[in-house]
Amino acid sequence: MRNFLALALVAACAACGSDNNSNNGNDAGNDFAVSFDLAQKLPDLAVPADLATPPDFSGINCGSMTCSAGNVCCAMQNGGTATYMCATSCADGGIMIGCDGPDNCKTGSDNLCCATITTNGGTPPACNLQAVSGCTNTCTTNVPFSCNSQGTVRLCHRGSDCASDTNNPYCCLFTYNGNNVTFCANQQLKMSIAAMCFN
Repeated sequence: MRNFLALALVAACAACGSDNNSNNGNDAGNDFAVSFDLAQKLPDLAVPADLATPPDFSGINCGSMTCSAGNVCCAMQNGGTATYMCATSCADGGIMIGCDGPDNCKTGSDNLCCATITTNGGTPPACNLQAVSGCTNTCTTNVPFSCNSQGTVRLCHRGSDCASDTNNPYCCLFTYNGNNVTFCANQQLKMSIAAMCFN
């Protein structure tokens, strides 16, 4: 009953107006109707673009630097450390890195990055070595295990880089004389001396 009386009073007051106003008899009462925008805005459920970009391996890793196109990485081993520089060519007797994975070998049929390693003295695993890497169309990992031998390694960045080398299908990171090198390896190398392997 109280609710009915309250509604009746509100309706009666809403019909009230004033004849005494300053607009010559025109009803200039305030408009108390308030307009609310009750349309609820839905959140934007559109999936944002995936901004994660794959690593760019187009340059050549050279110590703490990256050598750009037209340059190679030259490394000189000095005991347990090495010095690096980017140059158009390297002096004989050191390490010349012309590629560090197949991302540097995208022209022609030479689409693999292969390093030839020659060990000449020292004590394993710290052999004195010379190495040259470049693009080629065939390369199978054959690691030299003595300090007076020669071998090859297929350099890689990801697991798929090693898929065609069925004997060495794992792309793994190895540390040698304080330096890092990533190449295709077999199960034995993966389990025994690899620091980590990549998918």
